[in-house]
Amino acid sequence: MSPARLPADSARRPVHSQRARLQLSVRATTEQEQQSAAAPAAAATPAATPKPKAPVTYIEDTEFNISKISFGSILTPLGVFLLFYGFGAYFMLLPGADVSSIMLIYGFPISVLGFALR
Repeated sequence: MSPARLPADSARRPVHSQRARLQLSVRATTEQEQQSAAAPAAAATPAATPKPKAPVTYIEDTEFNISKISFGSILTPLGVFLLFYGFGAYFMLLPGADVSSIMLIYGFPISVLGFALR
């Protein structure tokens, strides 16, 4: 604001007194907030009584259900088997050298997919 628009007494008032007035108004506001926040908390404390908890019972799950088996637990061993057998057949340590490339090609993505879904 330009000095022409300021009130006449504020131009003569030192800056430090304006800061002091601002600090006092901030302190008064925070004290009022603290008092208003403390009043409901004090009123709510005696009304809050702990309730007894119900006993917790656990049920054992012994039935077989196919939905409990993840795809990762099926695909991981299958992919690893295809990979190892494919490498063994490729280096002619195991029979099946003619299909080793197919086992390696399909074994790798199946095992990675199984690892991801596990």
